[in-house]
Amino acid sequence: MNTPDNGLQRVLAAPQDDLETVWKRLLTAIESAKIPVFSIVDHKQNAVEAGLDMAGARVITFGNPAVGTALMLEAPEAALDLPLRMLTVETPQGVCLLWNDPAWIASRHGIVKNADVAQKMQNLMERLARKAAQHQAGAGGQ
Repeated sequence: MNTPDNGLQRVLAAPQDDLETVWKRLLTAIESAKIPVFSIVDHKQNAVEAGLDMAGARVITFGNPAVGTALMLEAPEAALDLPLRMLTVETPQGVCLLWNDPAWIASRHGIVKNADVAQKMQNLMERLARKAAQHQAGAGGQ
């Protein structure tokens, strides 16, 4: 999972998996890791309520304040990118999980002292995405 210049990471779920299946696995993975969830946004549902339609897209915002705060103490503007969030979206290629690489976020905000914390956060995001997509370590798709 190489981070392109925009910091986006992605894992494509198996072709037979629909949004609801991948979403439920993501929620279970986050819950199993005992990570607090701060919000869930269902963009498709919001579009429907506005009389519009779009592909399924849900964003979950989550994280451990004891971890993310270290980054914000070093660079308060990192709060623009925290807590962590992951998008689960229907694409022509299938259901995709996307997130901003926390190491990229740290670099963006000039975080040096806590760069190791950001890398641990990225490792967590990869594990969660793999569980939701049912990929084994090192088998993430793009």
